[in-house]
Amino acid sequence: MLARNFKAKRPLQKLTTDVSYVYHKQGRMFLSVIKDCYDTSILAYTLSDFNDNKLVFDNIDLVFHDS
Repeated sequence: MLARNFKAKRPLQKLTTDVSYVYHKQGRMFLSVIKDCYDTSILAYTLSDFNDNKLVFDNIDLVFHDS
């Protein structure tokens, strides 16, 4: 969708997201991050025991509903 063009002219114009595994003594968790391509700032992150839609949608809510 971005066709490798990650440059943005204004904040919130282009956002990227990724879910990563975070390993710890008791097992693993999932880290969902949303980054703004305008200035590469991390807009929100969420940790969860489950890699599911709730993880991602809760993170999106942090950006668009809690600001």
